[in-house]
Order: sequence, then structure tokens, then C-alpha cells
Amino acid sequence: MSLIINPNETQSNENAAQLPAQNTQFAFDNSKEQNIIPNDTDVRVRKRAPKGASSISSRIGATHPLIAAKNAANIPYSLAAKRAGLPVNSHGMPKINNPSDSRAFDSKLSKIKNVSKKLSYNSIYRYSQKDNGCSFENAESSCAIYALATAISIRDKSLVTPDRILLDSSIGGQSIIWNVHGAYKVDCSEPETFLAIDAQLLLGNPVLIHANGYSSSGEIREHWATVIGKQNGRYTIIDPWDGKEHNLDEMQIYKNNGNVIGYVIVSNKY
Repeated sequence: MSLIINPNETQSNENAAQLPAQNTQFAFDNSKEQNIIPNDTDVRVRKRAPKGASSISSRIGATHPLIAAKNAANIPYSLAAKRAGLPVNSHGMPKINNPSDSRAFDSKLSKIKNVSKKLSYNSIYRYSQKDNGCSFENAESSCAIYALATAISIRDKSLVTPDRILLDSSIGGQSIIWNVHGAYKVDCSEPETFLAIDAQLLLGNPVLIHANGYSSSGEIREHWATVIGKQNGRYTIIDPWDGKEHNLDEMQIYKNNGNVIGYVIVSNKY
């Protein structure tokens, strides 16, 4: 049976539970759970709202009660614990009580990091911002929407267009409410992002990757792409700019002194 995080929850790794180091041979214990508050385009982990303050974004519309945060960023560790036969705490972090538990956990986490897999999919799920077969006024700045449409299509094995993604978000402008689409956005560093991607690929799920860097003209830009594989330590993406497969290090923004600044998963099952 798959463990499932509440679909209304999505988190930033800024306030994630402390992550275990390799070969750590003691029990992990996390502090009190925090609460999350939806904002305009995604939902991030935040402290409880002050008394008298509005805790819900009016742009969401529906009443979203404050809910306890189970951290999507911890899924790789939850998956390793599950495969090692270890219990987890309320944040999904492993409960390691002895050296044997630590070795078992480290072994499963290593297998996640060394995943070698490429997802199969129908090529009609690839979208190109340059072609702009959708009704966007400014497709050139809509890479996240195009990348998410590709990822959701691969996940559901059914064609989902960028127009559909934008319509389902139900807000003005070309913004995304990620959890409307069963997605979870996490802002974090490169090592944590790549570990999360490894776990999702092992589970058979595409992942969105978020990077910043410099365009060919030297301007600071951000870009999104859909990760669909990892082979020989190199990640394969579908770049929404041209709708084609590339290695991640070929992405224009990333290869020009770029950095990975986060990711979005489209499934919380592990």
C-alpha cells in the first residue's frame, strides 16, 4: 500500500525537518509540525499566522483550513526508510535506533541516489513554447506551464494541454496554483533537488526542475523543464522551449553559470 501525503499540502524545504546524514547512528526526532498557508501561486511551509491575521489567500477562493505540514521534501528519506523496513515519524523521517537501522537506511538511500532509469511516454505530450499551439499571449515566458502540462500528461498517460493547466489554476495571469494539479513545489538546493528527482524517477514519475542563470544575451533568467530520466549520472529533460529531449547540462539557462533552485513533484505516493 502506498503512503500518501495530504494532496492539499506542499512545502518549501526552508523549514523542512532536519535531514539525516549518512551513517548517523541515533534516533531522529523532529520538533513540532508547522502549518502551511496557501499563497497566490504555490503553498509554502510557514509559521502559524498571528492572531487576527488572515491565514488564507483571498485569491484561492475556497476555505483552506490550516493543516499540519508533512514535508514533500522528505519523500526520498521516507522511501528509503520504507524500503529498509524502518518506521518514520510524523514528518516522514526515519526512526533510527541502532547501527543496523543506520546501515539499512544508508543502503536504500544509496540505491535511490544511483538510480538509472528513463520514463517512456507518448511524444505528443511534449510541448514547445516556440510553436505555441495554445492560446497564450506570451508563451515565451510560460515555461513552467508548458513543463507542467508535459509532466501531468506523462503522469496520467493522457493529453493535458498548457491551456488546460492555466484554466484549472483559476486565477488571473499566467500563474500556477500547483496543488490544483496534484503537484508540490519545493524550493531547495541542488543536492536536495537531485535526490528528490532520483526518488521520483525510481518511482516512475516525471519531475519539474527549476533553474536560474544567464541567457545567451547575458540576461539573468529562470527556466523550468520536465525531467524524465537519469542515465550514467546525467539527467534527461524535455525542454519546453523547443519541446525536445536534452541533457540537463545542455539547458541554456543552466549551463551559463546557472543553479538549480527547486523542483515540483507530480505525485506524493511512495
